[in-house]
Amino acid sequence: MILLLASPGQAASAEGKAVPKPDSRRQEPEHIVISSDADAKKVFTYFPYPRAPTGLQSPNVSGIFELTVDPQGSVTQVKIIKTIGTIMDPIALKTFSRWKARPGLPRIVDVGFSLYQRFPRPPRQIGSHIPRKH
Repeated sequence: MILLLASPGQAASAEGKAVPKPDSRRQEPEHIVISSDADAKKVFTYFPYPRAPTGLQSPNVSGIFELTVDPQGSVTQVKIIKTIGTIMDPIALKTFSRWKARPGLPRIVDVGFSLYQRFPRPPRQIGSHIPRKH
């Protein structure tokens, strides 16, 4: 019978080989929240916002997306934290994945996005109760 001893913080595999500990020098990604264009300009060099398809009429809709940015400034992953709807979510995911950040430490960036589209006002009805101006 073979007895394997492992020191605290170090696990042993079934074959008896030590599993390496995670790199303690590795830094956790910085977490940033973008709430305005001014905030976005501090982190990103290219940040177009998603555009709604022509004819899409929607009430005030807003969503939150989480972007994972690598040290080179590329967005490597986009997650939906709060959806903006089945039509706009894929458009937003594609658009946010193209954003470019300044090089630096790895970052997780929360981006709020609002789709404010005004409904067209119905034309004013002219009837017998509304006097006509000549």
